[in-house]
Amino acid sequence: MGGRVAEEIFFGKKYVTTGCSSDMNTATKIVYHHVKSGMFDELTGYSNLNSVEGVEGPEMKDHVDQVANTILNESYQRVRELLVRNKKTMEKVAKELVDKETLTREEVSAIAGIRA
Repeated sequence: MGGRVAEEIFFGKKYVTTGCSSDMNTATKIVYHHVKSGMFDELTGYSNLNSVEGVEGPEMKDHVDQVANTILNESYQRVRELLVRNKKTMEKVAKELVDKETLTREEVSAIAGIRA
């Protein structure tokens, strides 16, 4: 999700690449899998919907959609706030990547002003 949000911040929503759109599809699939597997008690109290017959009715589908959307939206907002707060550091890292093509963990940490 971070790649998509970063592209939105730097280039605008109109210019998000297909790779980042694919990341959101993957995130959505992962969340749905976890919701249906009982990883979020908001839905079923930790039961596994994948192993219960007859749970794919319209009411349950709507409830799964609602829980999954809430999780994805909250995650998106957390990532966006984090990246906006650290935009200058991201710009510095991007500039260094253009110059060097690759950076070590230590180099990124130095740019960000944190200890590796």
